[in-house]
Amino acid sequence: MGSYWAEIEAMTHSCRWYKDLVRRIWICLLIGWIAGLPMHGSEAMAADSVEDFNIEIFVDKNAAGWAFKNNDVAFAVSLQGCSIQWNAIDEKANGSPKQNQRYLSVRQLCNKPFSELIYAHRKILAAIEERFPLNSFSYLIWPGFCPFSHSQWCVPVAQASLHSSDYQDYRQNYPHSKIVSLNDLYVDLANRHAIYQPLAKLFYVYGLDLQLSSVEKVFAYPVTELPGPVEFSEHIRQQNPSVLYDVGMAVFGIKQR
Repeated sequence: MGSYWAEIEAMTHSCRWYKDLVRRIWICLLIGWIAGLPMHGSEAMAADSVEDFNIEIFVDKNAAGWAFKNNDVAFAVSLQGCSIQWNAIDEKANGSPKQNQRYLSVRQLCNKPFSELIYAHRKILAAIEERFPLNSFSYLIWPGFCPFSHSQWCVPVAQASLHSSDYQDYRQNYPHSKIVSLNDLYVDLANRHAIYQPLAKLFYVYGLDLQLSSVEKVFAYPVTELPGPVEFSEHIRQQNPSVLYDVGMAVFGIKQR
């Protein structure tokens, strides 16, 4: 009887190994297919300027919050004058339903837009997948969308907020407005206009959906004082209303598709 159950356990392990192998082969084929697709605009420009680089992988002992972590592994690169680091973090379980989760956190010190560095982020994600299946992560923490005046992701939110009745009501009637949190309004506009689609595409090839779930510290500016170039009519510029623009931090939910 003991040998019978041993055979069953061995067969189960083999099936799990085979399913994992098939999953990884599928991902590699899909990534290869996407890499072969014709590129346009900024993606083509980024591909032309790709430089070879190595990913440094290490336990990030200098990171804060170790009292709440079981592990924190960094995947860091330096290229084109930029420092990019993704951290794969395991939280400690202490009875809270929000803990005992695995999540990703990204830091980027750079004056280049995401479109010019997408190949680096793609390679880092592949390195993370080799160590930790990406479908084991619950969420992703991302820094501000438009640092250093790069407004690619913030332009749709700025233009949409100009015509948002909720935002106009907030500006005129707060704290008696219909909405009391600009954070929730920003999330709604960002999701509605899919401003982070280039980032979401990196997860799509792994069978994962990425959706903005919350933000911290929304930044609003008069249209003539926006950090990045956003087109408005001369009439709007003369009125100079305030519009939503960037955030200090964003949190994305990661779900299996």
